[in-house]
Amino acid sequence: MKKLPLMLTAICMLADINSAQSAALLDVKVDGIKPNGKLDDKYAACIHTAGAHHAKGANINPEVSWSGAPANTKSFALIVVDPDIPTDFSKANKEGAVIPRGMRRTNYYHWQILDIPKDKTSIAEGQDSSYHGPCPPWNDELIHHYHFKVFALDVPSIKISGEATAPKIINAIEDHIIAEGEAVGTFTTNPDLLK
Repeated sequence: MKKLPLMLTAICMLADINSAQSAALLDVKVDGIKPNGKLDDKYAACIHTAGAHHAKGANINPEVSWSGAPANTKSFALIVVDPDIPTDFSKANKEGAVIPRGMRRTNYYHWQILDIPKDKTSIAEGQDSSYHGPCPPWNDELIHHYHFKVFALDVPSIKISGEATAPKIINAIEDHIIAEGEAVGTFTTNPDLLK
C-alpha cells in the first residue's frame, strides 16, 4: 500500500473526487463516528480542554471498513478530506479573533492510501501512522466535516510520478473508479460549538 503525504490545496474541490458518475456505491463505515455524527476525540490531533483552547489528542486513525465492491475490483484507495479549512489562517487560534462561518474554504487532505489490496476490506484502528487527525482552529465558527472516501479501482496499482499532490491523485484514479462510498464525521474544538 502506498501512503501519500499530507496536502493542502485550493486547486481541487471535493466534487472533483466524485467524477465517476456511473460508479457503483460502496458501503463505508467509520467506527470512530458517534451516532450524532461527531468523530471521537481519540481520533483527533488536538482536542478542546477546559482551561486551555487545545490539548494534544491521541491522533490515531479510526477503523474504516467497506463492502459492496464489484467483482472486477483490483484495488482500493482511501482519501480523507476536510473541505472546511479556512483560506485565511491569519486569525486562526488567536485571542479576540474569529474565523467567520462564511469565510471561503478549501480542502485539507488528512489521510491517503493507494494500492490497498482487493481482498482487504478494512483499515484497523491505529494501524496507519500516516493518518493526521482533526485539529480545526478553536476560534472557527464552522464545524468541520471529515469525508472518509473509499474508491474501488479497476487496476491493481496507481502510478504517480513526482510529488503526489491532490490533483495528481485525483487525476490518476478518476478514470479507474468503479465503485465509491463515503462516511462523514464532524469535529470542532470551538467551545461555543461544543455546547
